[in-house]
Amino acid sequence: MPERAYPDHPIWARRFGLIATSERRDLERRYRKAGAYVRGKRVLDIPCGTGMGFPHLKSASALTGADRAEEAIATARQHYGHLVAHLLTTDMVQTGFEVGEFEVVLCLEGIEHLSKRDGLRFLVEAARILEPGGRLILSWPTAHHGQHTDNAFHLYEWPPAELVAAVSRCFAVERQAEIGGSNLNVHFLVARRNPGASPTFDELEPWLNAERARRADAALVDTRRWIERQWQGQRAAYADG
Repeated sequence: MPERAYPDHPIWARRFGLIATSERRDLERRYRKAGAYVRGKRVLDIPCGTGMGFPHLKSASALTGADRAEEAIATARQHYGHLVAHLLTTDMVQTGFEVGEFEVVLCLEGIEHLSKRDGLRFLVEAARILEPGGRLILSWPTAHHGQHTDNAFHLYEWPPAELVAAVSRCFAVERQAEIGGSNLNVHFLVARRNPGASPTFDELEPWLNAERARRADAALVDTRRWIERQWQGQRAAYADG
């Protein structure tokens, strides 16, 4: 299955022009949820991919789609260019947009394609380009039982609690929910940008380092407990024998 959604690919196309595949239904479900927040707003969809979510965002007053892949932007322009004000190639962590340019920044299944450090940089960038009180809408795949989904395109799959904590450094979380899908579950989050100056990455990096150390300590504690359980089991087996 290709990671990027292409309108003409059998996985994403509507069968007989009417019946959506399960993958397309999942994609459209998430965009419909996001669409409830964009009416009359200046909206950025990043990474927008090939633009398949644009029909669900057309109530925005001005919709901008951005992606780092020129091929994806060309496909979006061909199929959905009439629905957007601007389409451009740019990076998620250095977008080049003005401070406070948007009222809504939408990132559906995009942050997992960044490293953990760059994911935090994206949150800082989203806060910078949002006006005070503007909303960030995020969704990302949730790893089952703490394991990676084995998708080679995913550089870091954030545990929900960890990403919510990271978002909370720049935003006030308003809503979050787990959305079931045909092939995987995703976490859906809506957060409002805090008033005042947005934090810089240098200000947030100590939190990232502390969080990494905390998780390492927790993993060490779990390992010690597992060893203790194994040792106790061996002692009990020896005593019974």
